Amino acid sequence: YQRRVRDFTFKIKAMALFVCNELLIKERANASFSVNELMTLIDDGEDNTRIRKKIREIVLKDSLFADQQNRFFFSREERFKKVLQIINRIQFYKQTYKMDFKNYIYLYQEAAIESLPTTLHEIAFIPFLRTQCSPEQANYWLPLAENYAIIGAYVQTEMSHGSNIRKLQTEARFYPATNNNNANDDSYFELHTPNLGAIKWWPGGLGNIASHAIVMARLLLPQNGQNQFKDYGIHPFVVQLRSTEDLKPLSGVIIGDIGPTMGAQTVNNGFVRFDRFKIPRSALLAKFSSVDQNGNYNRPPHDKLAYSGMLGVRSLLVQDAFSVLAKAATIATRYSCVRLQGDSPENKEVELPILNYRLQQYRILPHIATAYALFFTSKFMAQKQENLNQSLTAGDLTLLAESHALSSGLKSLCTILTAEGIDSCRLACGGHGYLQSSGLPELYINYVGVLTAEGENYLLTQQTTKYLFKCLQQIQSFDHNSKQKLKQLLGDAAYLADDNQNDKPSQIKQIDFLCPKLQLQAYQYRAKRIIIQTANELQQQLTDGVSVTDAWNNLLIEIAHCSKVHCMLVIFQSFLNAVENVRKNFSESIYNVLKNLCDLFALYHIQITIADFIADDYFSTTQIQQLKYQLKQLLIKIRSNAVPLVDAFDFSDLQLSSCLGRYDGQVYESLFTTTLINPFNSLNLNSSIQQYIAPLYQNAPNFINSKL
Repeated sequence: YQRRVRDFTFKIKAMALFVCNELLIKERANASFSVNELMTLIDDGEDNTRIRKKIREIVLKDSLFADQQNRFFFSREERFKKVLQIINRIQFYKQTYKMDFKNYIYLYQEAAIESLPTTLHEIAFIPFLRTQCSPEQANYWLPLAENYAIIGAYVQTEMSHGSNIRKLQTEARFYPATNNNNANDDSYFELHTPNLGAIKWWPGGLGNIASHAIVMARLLLPQNGQNQFKDYGIHPFVVQLRSTEDLKPLSGVIIGDIGPTMGAQTVNNGFVRFDRFKIPRSALLAKFSSVDQNGNYNRPPHDKLAYSGMLGVRSLLVQDAFSVLAKAATIATRYSCVRLQGDSPENKEVELPILNYRLQQYRILPHIATAYALFFTSKFMAQKQENLNQSLTAGDLTLLAESHALSSGLKSLCTILTAEGIDSCRLACGGHGYLQSSGLPELYINYVGVLTAEGENYLLTQQTTKYLFKCLQQIQSFDHNSKQKLKQLLGDAAYLADDNQNDKPSQIKQIDFLCPKLQLQAYQYRAKRIIIQTANELQQQLTDGVSVTDAWNNLLIEIAHCSKVHCMLVIFQSFLNAVENVRKNFSESIYNVLKNLCDLFALYHIQITIADFIADDYFSTTQIQQLKYQLKQLLIKIRSNAVPLVDAFDFSDLQLSSCLGRYDGQVYESLFTTTLINPFNSLNLNSSIQQYIAPLYQNAPNFINSKL
């Protein structure tokens, strides 16, 4: 069988299936802009593009990385063993080439096709150390973590509590020093899991490989003697869980893998239970709060500072949302240009690429636009995070509330947009999109876990809306003669203080829907109206005697929507501002294609939420028809640039791992070749078939001769 497969595979590869190649070649020839120039924009410079491609060459020459494309045929255990090899190889290249942080990220993105159990080590454990350690702690822990001398997990969620961090139950009881000798400090914390629901549950990498963890636990300090403790809330501790020599759990640590999940089977989600586990006083991360050896507590300037490390993680999740949606859009776009169906009006013998059909364009092209919107939003959020880190280091907390609210809402909205976009792209690929080898099913099931990770999406929206309601209170109490100062204070919510947002468009022409000012005003008006309306409804219920808890619960649907419309405005404004900056620094052709995408993003997301705009007649029926017309015209404009636009993302075939999204368009060859190496086809199932199926065949004559 294997020999026949090998011979047939050779014949398949020799077949002249150049029609697919020719179709994509024509698509690329129709580009109205330079793909390389747009690629440079995404990479933030030609040097970055050159370095990234050099790193790609290293990755593609290594057969260990290339072998990941056949992962669909491996068991969970086989896949996990493979990713352990990949982690080791990535670190080998990092050290061999002495890569700085930026180049290391390029290596990670190019080589890590599977979900790695060390991802949270990179995006949560290390960043948390950077933002929460005292200088002395940072000098000790960061070199160990960055060089993989230790591997860390971020351990927050418990079996019975997740997003409600304040209700976490894991305890860290402090026992003061028995002497006052600083050189012989024997004070310690005792980590303990008080009940079944308090078992730490879900952290990636925790199951089998993490040697250390950031553990979020309740700080309990002795009061009036050793047996009475006062709860000071949730604090972060850096804790060793396993020996770094043999990775066996330390005494007092019960730890393991929680079992198969819907997707991301190689993330190694784990659990840990602490049984009166002693850790040193220095385990408490002490940048903002600390405990001396006698149990005296140095309080942080803000109770949210213990969670500030998570804001950076949520910022990274916006960047990840862009990357994953861009992959899905690339696969669906390329496939839709080589998949032929229907007849050409000019020649009935010629079939058309399915992307020529307006409905297919409507199903895919807005997701390309959304991917670019998320890209520019991720840049905006990265700058926000950098500003926050600098201000916190300087002891300035003024940016913390807005950053917390915005990162919560954007994490929620961006991940939902990406999850819905992936599945839309999968459906647009028809039956072939259901195959694992299309790359889309795994892209989806590996991604959707993030909708409930690092903060459940719908709960997070409450954080955003609470902040927006506080902004409204500030507006009401602020001196209106100082409106400019107020807008600076409100940041991205400044539109709430703008009186011009109460105006509706009246005399507008069809072409006006491509005007950035009109688009922005529509998004601002929608957000302001819904936020104020919901805040008024809340206040009315309180006036009527409804309790705060019940009134809030009654409006949770509207509260989630407030967060969505605010964050959709932030995404659109990030896109719009970026396009204006492109106009100054790049060619006119790049500006034009990005302007078309920005217009498509704006009009598409207005249309699919049109109820928001007709609730108070912001747009008339005639204006809605004008909007739809412009939306269709944008689909036509962008159609000719669809393949070049996804080419600019510059994912390798290895990164996509998709028969449908191959750069060369050899879809059918790839599908069949992948099927031929399917190990299921070479299994000896004859004994089972003979035992269970053959008797059914043998009974067939009895049914044929039946009188029924």
